[in-house]
Amino acid sequence: DDFKSKIESVLKYKEIKEITISTRPDVLKIPHLEFLSQLEMDVNIEIGVQTINERSLQFLNRGHNFEDIKTALKLLKKYDFRVGAHIILGIPNETFSDYLNTINYLNSQEIDEIKIHNLVAYRGTKLGNMILNSEVRLLNLEEYLDLLLEIIPFINPEIVISRLFTSNLNRTGIALNSFPGYKKDWMNKLVHLTDEKDIYQGSKFE
Repeated sequence: DDFKSKIESVLKYKEIKEITISTRPDVLKIPHLEFLSQLEMDVNIEIGVQTINERSLQFLNRGHNFEDIKTALKLLKKYDFRVGAHIILGIPNETFSDYLNTINYLNSQEIDEIKIHNLVAYRGTKLGNMILNSEVRLLNLEEYLDLLLEIIPFINPEIVISRLFTSNLNRTGIALNSFPGYKKDWMNKLVHLTDEKDIYQGSKFE
């Protein structure tokens, strides 16, 4: 009822043409989806997949597993929603093979959109403490750009990549690994590298 009330409270504004719901794969419920499917506007559902590696999901303390991801995407296929997925690159101890497994799985699920994030750690968290104690390390900007250049060619060209970087959180003072500069600078570097190396989305997609 609370969910329905929040959505209905904005429907009176005619300027709103679509609704996007970003949520965890383990909390999708049929009553919510049934309600959204009856709205006379486009609905986007974004799922926080992050990775399909069970070890990494446990490391990040996500509270959901790969089975929850599969169940959520299977359920969403029953509706006419635009479906997106969020993933994280740079999870400690993940290999290129792990990243590729996640990409290939999402390619197979016929999703519409993908949002890619670099892992950010915060002061006062378990991950933040692990970094400060040199137990794990996170990718710097150059390493992350190199990883994007390796991953992008494997993404189905029919999938819209609508995000490539987590926002710069350095202004808060609590992020331990914010990239220098601003997102437009990172995007410019990435575009320059893709042009220089002739890299494009889907070139290695099968």
